[in-house]
Amino acid sequence: MPWAIALIVLLIASLAVAFTADARAGSDTRAEAANASGEFALDGLEEFRLPGGAGGPGGLGAGGGYDVPVDDGADDVSTSGPGDPTTEAFRDVRPGDCLTLFHNGVDWSTDLPWKADCEADEGLMAVTAVESSIEACPNGPGEMHWPHTAPGGEQIVLCLDRQFRVGHCMLAEQDEDGEEGRIVDGNLMSLVDCTTDAAPEPWNQVMHITGVLPAPEEVTSGACARSENDATSYWHWTVNGGETLVCTMVFRG
Repeated sequence: MPWAIALIVLLIASLAVAFTADARAGSDTRAEAANASGEFALDGLEEFRLPGGAGGPGGLGAGGGYDVPVDDGADDVSTSGPGDPTTEAFRDVRPGDCLTLFHNGVDWSTDLPWKADCEADEGLMAVTAVESSIEACPNGPGEMHWPHTAPGGEQIVLCLDRQFRVGHCMLAEQDEDGEEGRIVDGNLMSLVDCTTDAAPEPWNQVMHITGVLPAPEEVTSGACARSENDATSYWHWTVNGGETLVCTMVFRG
């Protein structure tokens, strides 16, 4: 019966067309969902989520008058393959931008340069220059470099200055417990919950930023005082090329 065979062929063809349409619709839906989620979504970084993903920044150094070598970042160069958005994200950064980036004592908060409002709490690093070599970035207290190597070998290096905020807390190392203990090092790139009691080694102290001031030519013992007869013990760093004085005290709760 030729008409029956023709009917079966027509039915099979209709099912094939319907299956193909459903498969395409499913693929389009998944693509739309991926785009809606956003590859560059902050995922809570604006709320200082800790810890973040390990990432590529190098140049973590304490500085602040202490003889602490600055990491050259050679082991921390982030790379990406063809089609990876990392390279485009680095290429999109310009001097004057600010980024949400900080260290928690173990890892960096992100491996992508997330832009932020420079006046907001999330604007933790200011981009001072975009260079092609690590050596082109300054490496003084509060300064760092973030290198990225593109698939074709192009190197993009972000030169960064930490933006210190009164009220934020950072990690430090104290040489001994008690009132006689002295702060001997500070992780100027760190940001932690002020109430944390689990500082990772070698950091064993949390410092509360009490002032971010223009640096005087000579820093005296009262440079960080917040009132007359202030008896607080302050620890300070001169950062941003000697332009800014960051005053801190051990966080007391």
